[in-house]
Amino acid sequence: MESAPTPARVLPPVDGGLLAVGANRAAAAAAEIGSAAQAIDAAVEALHASITGLLPSVFVFEHGRLWLVAQRGYAVVPDGLSVERGVMGRAVRLGRPQLAADVRSDPDFVPTLPGIVTELAVPLRVGQVVVGALNIESERALPDGAVQLIRPLASVLAPLAEELRAGGALDLPALVRLFVHLSSIRDPEEIAALAAASLPRVLPLKVSQVVVWNELGSPSELASWSQEGTSQSPLTGVELEAVRALADPTGVCEVLDLDSSAGRNPRPGSVVWLPLRANGAELGALVA
Repeated sequence: MESAPTPARVLPPVDGGLLAVGANRAAAAAAEIGSAAQAIDAAVEALHASITGLLPSVFVFEHGRLWLVAQRGYAVVPDGLSVERGVMGRAVRLGRPQLAADVRSDPDFVPTLPGIVTELAVPLRVGQVVVGALNIESERALPDGAVQLIRPLASVLAPLAEELRAGGALDLPALVRLFVHLSSIRDPEEIAALAAASLPRVLPLKVSQVVVWNELGSPSELASWSQEGTSQSPLTGVELEAVRALADPTGVCEVLDLDSSAGRNPRPGSVVWLPLRANGAELGALVA
């Protein structure tokens, strides 16, 4: 005879006063630290410690994707998230806070951990520009007015996220997170899109693209990224073939000076060339 299943533990909703206190504590923790990254981390830690069942994270919005700065409650969080998916992506696209009071009924919710019942995503804005996002997944229902209660914290986090964006550099932990996330992706187009958007976070670039060679050896673009407002465009197929002819077939990474390529260069300037190989065969290249 089988026993009846044990009902899932239901946690009580978060009290509005408790959420307001937690948000204010987190804002105060951030204000005590000079470094933007450390201030954001302190705020996330304070919010997480103040309320049981809350899983907060903060991202900066750069190169069209969301990049993790700090989180609490997760073993691993994907990095370089597309804003085309998820409740947080919707908040960034619309530029307005999004509260999924019951994640089961929100078609944009992307499951992360079991037991999550509510998600609140708040875009971080400086003026009219979205510079990041504060995301809170919760094992407890959030109160009515949660968006207003969390605004003081969002107001403190926004200029910190903008400061990180202006710095434009990846630290070592961020690179590790990125590599771990890349290794977990199986969709080639998603890998290519994330790689194209990631390289400009490491190098000061205006354009990057991922190309592969087809059966005839001609280039086919999988993904590209361009800096907002730049007049520079990704290399065309003809230009890519010309650059490939300049590259060392055994090289790992090259900066090719196209100005000195004896008339073979498709355009003036330099190109960063990272060949993509598997089992000794060159499959394509990451180009910038």
